[in-house]
Amino acid sequence: MKTIPDLISAVYLLHSGFDKLHIIILLKTSSLFYLIKITSVFILLVLPITGAEAQTLPESHTEEAKEALLDTISRLDERYFDAFNNCELETLREMHAQDLEAIHDLGGGPIGVKELMGAYKSICSQSIKNRRELVPGSLKAYPLAGFGAIQMADQLFYKAEKEDEEKLVGRGKLIIFWKQTKNGWKIHRMASYDHGP
Repeated sequence: MKTIPDLISAVYLLHSGFDKLHIIILLKTSSLFYLIKITSVFILLVLPITGAEAQTLPESHTEEAKEALLDTISRLDERYFDAFNNCELETLREMHAQDLEAIHDLGGGPIGVKELMGAYKSICSQSIKNRRELVPGSLKAYPLAGFGAIQMADQLFYKAEKEDEEKLVGRGKLIIFWKQTKNGWKIHRMASYDHGP
């Protein structure tokens, strides 16, 4: 953490309920962290964290809006990974922003849409069937006023060769920055990390 905005943003994330591991991931992936830096600095400098006066939250941060957002992000997650599991490459391509950046803790990055779609195409050309599964109850969604939302989730990965029964081959965590555009929700930034057996 090198700057005062970084420090302020980290304090805001802690106050908002983010755990330390997620904050470290965001700090290490500065292109992701930048998205929330300006918003969090503004909130902390203009709106007090504590005090007698009630804070006026944007409409996107009401409890009803948060529940609706969680439902929306859950449906987007299901659509995206159904497409991944079934190698529906055009659907995957549609759901990415043109300026997408994706980071994988084992593969490196960031990479853009072209490289990511090339990786998906390579996976789908193999005889091995790959499947990603969301860990039930792990998906969380946080609104980003005027931009979209942050998704965090735990995930499981399965593989099956030809007609063999699929086997659990790994676990990991996921962060997606969803951008709400006139053409629908798009994946703007994505980090897949903490992979293990």
